[in-house]
Amino acid sequence: TIAVEARPIDVHATFIRQQYAYRQGDVLISVRDGDIVIDGGACWGDTALYFTDRVGPQGGVQAFEFVPHNLTILRRNIAYNPMLQARARVTENALWHTSGETIQYERAGPSSSAKSKGPASVGTLALDDWIEKTGVLPTFIKLDIEGAEADALRGTARHIGKHGPRLAIAAYHKLEDLARLPLLLKELNPAYKLYLDHFTTYGEETVLFATT
Repeated sequence: TIAVEARPIDVHATFIRQQYAYRQGDVLISVRDGDIVIDGGACWGDTALYFTDRVGPQGGVQAFEFVPHNLTILRRNIAYNPMLQARARVTENALWHTSGETIQYERAGPSSSAKSKGPASVGTLALDDWIEKTGVLPTFIKLDIEGAEADALRGTARHIGKHGPRLAIAAYHKLEDLARLPLLLKELNPAYKLYLDHFTTYGEETVLFATT
């Protein structure tokens, strides 16, 4: 049993529809036992808990979130689940194509975006730099970061090109992402096979999946 403080719509998408798992025919792209998962845009932590439950004791989840209010609920949700707590880590940076920048954003709860301008600021981090620093090799990467997905993917170009981790990338924030993100992934790793799925009756939660 997982205890979570979240909006009903997010519980349904994450735990019932399992929006970060692709299942069609004989194709399955999902988090596996022992995976090291990047949860980019962890928000309130429902996805982080979903992943930590599925990676098992040998796996781990690195959650990236930078909005203070979201972080408060995220940490609280992790604390609600002591059996999963040891598998989850939180980093308070915005995933980006370069590290060490300071970018502005407007606080908008779950919809906060590093692509918007506002009075708040956050430091950026490219996943390739984080991987080089920590020595951790992610095997599954989820990105739902309000339109900054392409930027974060460019910041993961070395790891994607060399290791081809499974990917679940939100593709609904910008209309052009439906064409731009597949082209970018094939550029970063031509071996990727790409799949698109949608998990709601409204215009959100379209996810682009990739596997080698």
